[in-house]
Amino acid sequence: MITSRFREEMRMGSPAGALRVTMLTSGRAVYFSAVCVVCGLIAVALIPMVMFRSAALCSIIVVMIAAAVNLNLLPTLLLKLSPLTTKNNSEDTSPSRSYKLWLSWTDMVMRKPLRTLTVVSLLLFVLLVPAFKMTTAVPDASSLPKGTVSRQADETLKVRFQMNRASEVLVVMQSAGSTFSSNERLEAFSWLKDIKSDISVISVKNLTISQNHVMKDPKLENTAVFRVTVMGEPGSVEVNQWLRDTEKKANHAGNPHSAWRRNQIRAGSQGCYR
Repeated sequence: MITSRFREEMRMGSPAGALRVTMLTSGRAVYFSAVCVVCGLIAVALIPMVMFRSAALCSIIVVMIAAAVNLNLLPTLLLKLSPLTTKNNSEDTSPSRSYKLWLSWTDMVMRKPLRTLTVVSLLLFVLLVPAFKMTTAVPDASSLPKGTVSRQADETLKVRFQMNRASEVLVVMQSAGSTFSSNERLEAFSWLKDIKSDISVISVKNLTISQNHVMKDPKLENTAVFRVTVMGEPGSVEVNQWLRDTEKKANHAGNPHSAWRRNQIRAGSQGCYR
């Protein structure tokens, strides 16, 4: 967009004057476009999921780099390479049909800005009405059409093997050394006892790590895994809050100088596993 506007302005003046007009028009449009995109991505980053935060952060970095290149490097290149940008300007310069269409649309908007703003605002509000009743959740098989085989299989598993409104969370414990010491076992037992007494917890089961897995990865020898069943749908607000609270208790409970207790007990804080 900046290059096209620069080539148009070059027909009517010097490279320096053309660049000035270009940056005051197309350059300003690029700047505000980048700001709007970054604001939208910041809203995406507010979603409490690492996946969205990472994607939003990476996208913000890309947009900022692109804006910096277009507003700093590109104008310099256009000024230095201005003879090349106007090399083919002798060709037919009559406005195209699309150019005339957008020009007439722009003229209409500029003639009646308040009326246009009112109409567009009402249209956006109508489009936003369904969002007021929108329920957000982690997508699962229930988001698929009812006749889908995968959804039917998921519903069958829920009916026969799972509890309604329950989520399963994996809790991983690791010792500070190669094996669990007596003190570490007592701390782990005390912490699990507190978990079992939680009114939100339905059950706590120990998952045995097979010898084959230990042989493939010796680090698993000092690892204990538990499956905690919590009341609430997977991905729900109450389950996520339980995860946050449990993780904080695990990091701060017991002796504050115990590195094992503070750093090695980890709840499944990234999500729930059915």
